[in-house]
Amino acid sequence: MHPRLDSLGSRYNDFWASRSSSGHPARTNSARKPQMLVDALHRPVKDLRISVTDRCNFRCSYCMPLDEYEWIERAEILTYEEITRLARLFVSLGVEKIRLTGGEPLLRRNLEELVSSLSAIEGVKELCLTTNGSSLAERIHALRTAGL
Repeated sequence: MHPRLDSLGSRYNDFWASRSSSGHPARTNSARKPQMLVDALHRPVKDLRISVTDRCNFRCSYCMPLDEYEWIERAEILTYEEITRLARLFVSLGVEKIRLTGGEPLLRRNLEELVSSLSAIEGVKELCLTTNGSSLAERIHALRTAGL
């Protein structure tokens, strides 16, 4: 067994014990509450960072550390519906805080729609945005109204 997998100990064994021989979750008649998501040190994961775009309107080393930056294909970027679905799944596993990042998240069209969807998820205690602030003044009211 790979040393890293072995170090996961009983959690690794419990995971595979709950699987059928095909590797899919074993079916049971009783509904099980999802377990809390924990990191490698068994601490609960409460924060989720979601990058909504790789685009940025500045050329700093934070967003674009390489001289030749290759943009992600638009078809590969998650839709707002996909992001909201993933966020719901993570919240059901114990996440309470969601931070929207990028690139520069304010470059994503209609970001207010995503903010509204995420802020409506039961269990989200904090919804934040990391931005360079260059276009925040024009959008802050709409973002606040949407639930940021």
